[in-house]
Amino acid sequence: MNRTSKWVLGTMLIALAFYVIAPQGPSAIGSPAFWVYRHELVLVSGVVSLALMTLCVILAVRLKWMEPLTRGLDKSYAIHKWAGIAVTFTVTVHWLAEKFPKWTRDIFSYPPKMKNPNFHVLPWQKDIYHLGNTLVENAIYVILLLLIIALFKRVPYRTFRATHKVFPILFLIAAFHSVTILYKADWMGTPTGYAVILLSVVGSLAALVSLGQQIGANRKISAEVAKFDVQGPGIVDLWLKNTTRPLGHTAGQFVFLSFAHDSEPHPFSLASAPQDTDTLRFGIKTNGDFTDRLPERLRVGEAVRIEGPYGHFSFDLPHGRQVWVAGGIGITPFLSRLDELARTGRSSAEIDLWYCCREASGAAYPDNLKELCQAAGVTLHVVLSSTGERLTGERLKEVHGSLEDTAILFCGPAAFRTCLLDSLKAQGFDTRAFHSDSFDMR
Repeated sequence: MNRTSKWVLGTMLIALAFYVIAPQGPSAIGSPAFWVYRHELVLVSGVVSLALMTLCVILAVRLKWMEPLTRGLDKSYAIHKWAGIAVTFTVTVHWLAEKFPKWTRDIFSYPPKMKNPNFHVLPWQKDIYHLGNTLVENAIYVILLLLIIALFKRVPYRTFRATHKVFPILFLIAAFHSVTILYKADWMGTPTGYAVILLSVVGSLAALVSLGQQIGANRKISAEVAKFDVQGPGIVDLWLKNTTRPLGHTAGQFVFLSFAHDSEPHPFSLASAPQDTDTLRFGIKTNGDFTDRLPERLRVGEAVRIEGPYGHFSFDLPHGRQVWVAGGIGITPFLSRLDELARTGRSSAEIDLWYCCREASGAAYPDNLKELCQAAGVTLHVVLSSTGERLTGERLKEVHGSLEDTAILFCGPAAFRTCLLDSLKAQGFDTRAFHSDSFDMR
């Protein structure tokens, strides 16, 4: 089971545990079996949905202390994505369990409900949970619509991000409903009730951070565009001049850049060595609705906001050999490490860099790569798919011999990663020594 599954399933199991210890809902006492099962299905799906939504909003605010737990912000976004997919299912179940009997009461013969005469709700309590029900019922339709939009890759990132900004508001509504419905469920003052309140409060705080545009506020510095150039097939070589404190990054990390001409933050790997505190370098591929227009919109002297650094793509590994695999613009984090090694001295590990591109022109970035590898003591291999070449686990084993005591660090397209990892598994490679970063932020 991978790390993402552990986080999502673990959250669901914890929520189920709190549901199991909850007292039986008073509206179910003495009712025919159908209404008991329906009532409990509404409650359990609601508790699990709240737990998953809380996980989503916490991960969305990019808390520094969460990164070591998830092994990097890119892994946090994967957990966020799959928790959101799970919420789509659990919210749908919650909604249908509540609504289906009402929609079909003229079609099916349901047994009559029997109310518990010993259960009493004060008028103001009844009013407040009815308000919560009304608000969340309308919110659920929006939640389901936005979750579906988020899952369609064809929706432009700008639209995806704009619709995602509504989720904190929807969470606040869901949290209000979750707390007020405790009166009806008779969970107020119970361990389960306290757990629901805690989830609602913590998630609401994260939602308010997002609504207040305070995500990463203490990790932002100011910079300006020093110079830029378009190299190879649509690669922007961007240099920023730091105008505030040092960023304090390590090789392999990334940041979010917000430009004066576009305030939305976008993630990019750092290509400069950690020793570069005054000037930061980035290699940006023009392959999206934002990056396609970047070369024509950039201006020297333009203000840039940098948020970060993020990521746990570390080169400090105990293995005797490191094999670096870069797919296209995935060369960027390796440039940072190459620059660092060229300045500080060669690594104690034997290092090979496999640069995989479609055409020879793609491997032309940066133009000093051969010299940089030579200075860093790294052996460079270039693989061009246009000539029929493919990098596989079998080829790595042929070139390097045994892959024992070898760490493979990968940065590139997700499909390439999957194929390479599968071929490495076929060669008996220990996948725990395979390290990769992902920039799939949706």
